[in-house]
Amino acid sequence: MSLFLIKIWQFTKTHWQTLVVLIAALIIVWQLRDFFTNRESNLLKQMEDMKKIYAEEIDAAKKAFDEERLRHDKNVKKLEEDLRASQEKYDQSIQALENKKKINIVKIVKKYGKDPIELAKKVQSVTGFEIVMPETKR
Repeated sequence: MSLFLIKIWQFTKTHWQTLVVLIAALIIVWQLRDFFTNRESNLLKQMEDMKKIYAEEIDAAKKAFDEERLRHDKNVKKLEEDLRASQEKYDQSIQALENKKKINIVKIVKKYGKDPIELAKKVQSVTGFEIVMPETKR
């Protein structure tokens, strides 16, 4: 075994530059291999992480959009119900006013039925119609 070690030592003394270059080349190749394999895996990992983040953001945006659409639909439905109720109340108020006018006109006709000029004046004040009075001859 000692003869083998002596031969290695002699070879190293005479060819040490070659050994240094060979060792340096091996170290460089090893480092480059690690750099590129780690870089590719890091890039792939980063891309996958970015895809996950984007997917989460898209899901959050879709969820927010759906919630907003539900609130909008609810508000539109409430608006339609309120408009319908207001229209019904308005129609009832108009009907009540018309009925009141009719009752007042009937009362006026009963009270002033024999005097057409006074009847016309009172009906005009109740209904808001402009009644043209006939001219009286003198």
